[in-house]
Amino acid sequence: MRLPTRNCADIDYPYDNYNAAAYRSAGHTRIIMKATQGNGWVNPDLEKWAALSHRERLSVGFYHYAVPSANAVLVEVNHFLRYAQPLIRPGDILHLDLEEGLDVMGAHDLGTWASEFLLHLKNRTKQNPIPYMDESYYDALAGNIAVPGRQYWLAAYGDRAPRVRPRDVLWGWQFTNGEVGPFPHSATGIGRCDLSLLKRSQVLADTLRSLRRRRG
Repeated sequence: MRLPTRNCADIDYPYDNYNAAAYRSAGHTRIIMKATQGNGWVNPDLEKWAALSHRERLSVGFYHYAVPSANAVLVEVNHFLRYAQPLIRPGDILHLDLEEGLDVMGAHDLGTWASEFLLHLKNRTKQNPIPYMDESYYDALAGNIAVPGRQYWLAAYGDRAPRVRPRDVLWGWQFTNGEVGPFPHSATGIGRCDLSLLKRSQVLADTLRSLRRRRG
């Protein structure tokens, strides 16, 4: 097995090539997967992917793709937790994927919606969720959103990591979507995919957790 890498893939349905053992052997310590969207869609492979990942001692990130302009906060929170919460193990993280709503709701209302969503997740799971968004959404929402733990996962397909405001933390930088952005554009056990560079402390924590699980 290779030394741990800070690169982390995230996968969406449909995807037939996920080989968790090969991915883990390449040095990856975490995988992120889409769990739900809006108020009705759920990833049909969610439970299978989570089980394969946990079997390989990978930490998992579960994300919900928000449709905030169409649905009330609690509707989407409940939908997400119904499917993701039973799968959570120590070290796993919940993510809110914010790619819609800004043009319809505006920064203030979308920030309020997202803040409520994140607070519900924190109160019901006792963990700090981490939102995902691109640089333009972060620039618009950073002054309008309350993020427990103040950690962000940001997309910026270029050679420069996105900058965050003082006191905010860049938890992860999604640097490629498998085509645009710096290399690599693929991961062993997956192929072409979105890849993020995680902060060092997260990779270290995931690595130590994996070692404890192997010894246990």
